[in-house]
Amino acid sequence: MKSTLKLLTVLLLGIFSFQAQASHVIGGDIQYEYLGNNRYYIKLVIYRQQPGAGLGATTNVNVTSATCGVNTSIQLTRTAQYLAQGAWDCITPNATIFVPEVNVYETTTSNPLTLTSRCSDYKMSWNLCCRPGGITNIGTGGASSA
Repeated sequence: MKSTLKLLTVLLLGIFSFQAQASHVIGGDIQYEYLGNNRYYIKLVIYRQQPGAGLGATTNVNVTSATCGVNTSIQLTRTAQYLAQGAWDCITPNATIFVPEVNVYETTTSNPLTLTSRCSDYKMSWNLCCRPGGITNIGTGGASSA
């Protein structure tokens, strides 16, 4: 009986075990530049703790406007990824504790963002699913946002 119970326990642990990973995103910013003819260059910079689940080679920036009914996204391509140890003067460089990584995503010259409507409430955002939903001291619990 004990052998059967041990075997069942091992099998259940094997079935229900999984590998947890975290993105370790610290923050980010979105920049844009008007190129003319309703076209915009978009740059997204994401700062993260280097160990952990990596970010993809592409990501989407969401563009919305409630007054104009715009709800779209544009794909950005990662153009740079580098370690920036010592870049923040408020953090003492220590490779065993904190290794900041910078990921830069940009629109390509052949794929800028085009906004044909004149709207006063355009919003650009980026999110990475999923931060635990119970977090209440950072807005939009459930996703990391910039």
